[in-house]
Amino acid sequence: MHISTTKLQPPRRQREHVEVLQNSAVWSETKTLPGDIEAAKKKPTLPERTLLYHAGTGRTVFIGSLKLTTFFLFAYSTFLIAPAQFFHPESPIWVPLAVIIGGAVPMLVVAYATAPFVTYIHLRIPFYARRSREDLSRFVDKVPKTTEIDLTTIGQFGWPHVYRMPLAELKKVKYKLSAANVKRVLPPSSVDLDRSWWKRELPTNFHVGVKPVGRRGPTPLQKIWDQLPKV
Repeated sequence: MHISTTKLQPPRRQREHVEVLQNSAVWSETKTLPGDIEAAKKKPTLPERTLLYHAGTGRTVFIGSLKLTTFFLFAYSTFLIAPAQFFHPESPIWVPLAVIIGGAVPMLVVAYATAPFVTYIHLRIPFYARRSREDLSRFVDKVPKTTEIDLTTIGQFGWPHVYRMPLAELKKVKYKLSAANVKRVLPPSSVDLDRSWWKRELPTNFHVGVKPVGRRGPTPLQKIWDQLPKV
């Protein structure tokens, strides 16, 4: 009885699959080269738009809810209570107007008091300052005035508004009747004197809740804050 010693070959599809797996295994072993490791070490660990300040979720939600509440109070007083008083036969003529004013005052006061409230601050940092926290700390020790910063505020209806500007336009201020502690001073070339009446004007006053320096030393935001000039 003759027994064949010829090696059995797997099917064609199976051979192709095995070759692909072998090639991929060889590629995976050779793709991590010393040069790639060095490049990975230099890869930035921080995003280009780095978060420096967050006012807190609770405070942000409270401010947004307060703005929406006062707006709905004004709408309810203007479109429901005031017309009912106007068409009431025994209601004085001044009552509808008083209802409208009474509903508008809380909305205007809250809008004025919370307008400069900043919820987020993002700093746009260059590549060399994004490789580590230490590089970022050295960068903010003397940050260039041309560095762009993003200030995020809450609109009247709770929508966020982002304003981008260079650090050179920010000055520290102190008002008696306003919570704003930062003022944006626009250069004369960027002021639009022909702005249409229906366009929303850019805000110039902001409030940033900068905390005192703790035991661990100043944060990047505190270092930048100390470099801002005063008006």
